[in-house]
Formats: sequence, structure tokens, C-alpha cells
Amino acid sequence: GPTVLDRILGANVIGTQTTVLLLVIGFLFENVGMFVDIAIAYALLNFIATLGATKYFLRR
Repeated sequence: GPTVLDRILGANVIGTQTTVLLLVIGFLFENVGMFVDIAIAYALLNFIATLGATKYFLRR
């Protein structure tokens, strides 16, 4: 995107798609419980990173 915030949003979309991919893999391997835990942890890290990057670049 043309701005930094557009790039942050793009990274967030990729993180969301990765979370969904983890859930699909868990479903395919019939081990949903473990992959749900991994997906929740990854989504939380993605959310925190997005907030941190947004706050950092808005202050610049």
C-alpha cells in the first residue's frame, strides 16, 4: 500500500489467513485441539504486534 498503515493492515491480513490455515490443518490431521491452541496463541501475538506497530508509526 501507499502508506505504512496499509502495510500494517496487509501484514494483519496475512496473520489472519495463517490462523485459519492452522485451524484447517488441525481439522485435516484430526487433531483440532492442539491446533486451536496454537492458532489462538498465534492470533494473540499477531494482534499485539499489530497494535504495537500501529502505535509506533502513529507517533512518528
